[in-house]
Amino acid sequence: MTVLDTISIGSKRLAGASFTHDGQHVLVALRDEQGVAVLNLAEGKWVDSGDRLSTGVAPYTIDVSSDGHWAVVSNVGLAGLANYKGRLLGDEDSVTLIDVSKTPFRAVQHLNVPSVPEGVAISPDGKWIVAQSIDGSNLLPNNPGVRAHGRVTLFALRNGKAEKVNDVADGNSSQGVVFSADSKHVIVQFNVEHQLGLYSIENGKLVDSKKRIELSGGPSSLRSAPR
Repeated sequence: MTVLDTISIGSKRLAGASFTHDGQHVLVALRDEQGVAVLNLAEGKWVDSGDRLSTGVAPYTIDVSSDGHWAVVSNVGLAGLANYKGRLLGDEDSVTLIDVSKTPFRAVQHLNVPSVPEGVAISPDGKWIVAQSIDGSNLLPNNPGVRAHGRVTLFALRNGKAEKVNDVADGNSSQGVVFSADSKHVIVQFNVEHQLGLYSIENGKLVDSKKRIELSGGPSSLRSAPR
């Protein structure tokens, strides 16, 4: 691997980054400065387009649909900001839906999800979005927002909008999430339990298979192969 170039797009921490499927753009989450930066490939060189897309607080992970139409960004809220001093109570956070089918790209919808959605993914067939939220499972026992488990939320993409379908419990302080290549299954990282949780979409809803893959450590980042 060889470093070809570097680009300065912010003075503070960045988070997730993802190529669009035509290979002409990169979306980068500006975790501390907020929003998403758009990089363009111009004459063989990557440049900052100057475009910034609206998100929720502390954008974190990014995924782009295989059909080149949509991108989603998880916004982990105040918990994702550097050195935040206040007490966090498990408030709801958000996922942002971005239309990347034409330039300039635009954020078109903000979706409510449980607190700290560290993982988000779009199915390869472009029909589903899943968000994995910690939902207070990382909080201290005396915090009124504490919960035993996180939540995985399923949204259906229909007529240019995302609609919530259902959500189900997952692990404690869970992390990344991906779809299988056939868009019928979802893998979630259970950080505390040292497991991968296996879910499926059945009759239009997300279902926990109750099957687990044991790991030697706490998984914290997950991507699938390019589709």
